[in-house]
Amino acid sequence: MLLPNGVLSAVVVFGGTASTPAFASPAAAEAWMGSEQYAQLKAMLLSLSYK
Repeated sequence: MLLPNGVLSAVVVFGGTASTPAFASPAAAEAWMGSEQYAQLKAMLLSLSYK
């Protein structure tokens, strides 16, 4: 997200460690992106503001 004074980024870690994949495959990740949980997480992240 571009901000007037730079760029804002967010990282979400789904349990485990950074070296352990959260999803078994890219297809599993894409399937999750169709879920209500994904929609809620995306809405929450997009609602963040910087003032």
